[in-house]
Amino acid sequence: MRKSRKKTAKKRTRKPPPGVDPWQPFPVLEPEEFLFAARVGDAAGTLQTPVENPSAKKFVVLDDNGEEALSFRMRDDPTTRFGLAVAGHFRNEERKMMAFMFRWFALMRLTDSPRMKEWAKADDEDPDATLIRETVLRVAARFPMSEGYVFDEEAFFAEVAREDEREDEAET
Repeated sequence: MRKSRKKTAKKRTRKPPPGVDPWQPFPVLEPEEFLFAARVGDAAGTLQTPVENPSAKKFVVLDDNGEEALSFRMRDDPTTRFGLAVAGHFRNEERKMMAFMFRWFALMRLTDSPRMKEWAKADDEDPDATLIRETVLRVAARFPMSEGYVFDEEAFFAEVAREDEREDEAET
C-alpha cells in the first residue's frame, strides 16, 4: 500500500508591473488622463465630434447548433456613444479602459448623494444637466475602490475637500 503524499501548492508571487497597485483591480489613472477621456466621451455623446452610429452594427448570438439565438443592436444614444468613444480612446489599453469605466460608474453612483451638492449644481441653461467641478473627477481618477467597485462616500468626499483646499492654496 502506497502512502499518499499530499501535494502542497507553491504560492507564486509575482511583482505587479510598475504603476499597478496590487490591491486595486484596475490601475489608478492620472487625473488629466481621466479628464481627457471624459472629454472624449462627452464630445461623442453630444455629437461635437463625428461618430459612427452605434445602431448600425448588429450582434448575433448563435446557439450550439449554429442557429441564431438572439440578435441586438446598440442604441444610438449619448451614453452608448460616450462608452464607445472612451473604449476607442484607450484602444489597446483594456485595463485602463476598464479602470476608467468602473471609476466613472462609481462616480455616477455618487451624483445623487447630498454630499455632491457642495461640488455640483444644476445648469441654468440645461435643466437636464448637472455641473460637476473637475476636482471631483480628479479624485475619482485615483481614489481607491472597494471590492464592489464603488467609492466609499464619506472618504471620497473628504478627499475631494482636501484636494479642493490644495487647489485653492496653489492658486493663491
